Amino acid sequence: MKVLITDQIHDQALRLLEKEGLEVISGVGNTEESLIKTIQTHKPAAWIIRSGTRITTSFIEIWLENKPNGKKLAIGRAGAGVDNIDLNQA
Repeated sequence: MKVLITDQIHDQALRLLEKEGLEVISGVGNTEESLIKTIQTHKPAAWIIRSGTRITTSFIEIWLENKPNGKKLAIGRAGAGVDNIDLNQA
């Protein structure tokens, strides 16, 4: 399963995800253009963010259009609060 990480998280967390067999996609930046291209290219099943990335309705719609076949999507927020996720759309 592919996991998109668009904000900095601890290296130990990255190693743990990889140890569990997840393919980590990181270092792509959090501009609109880079996020759309990454979602369309890699089709991640999960997306982990911190406070630097805002998951908007348009990102969620593009993600749904490009999701892996038969997979549910998951958003993980490292840290406190969810004000940077469009909860109505998610």
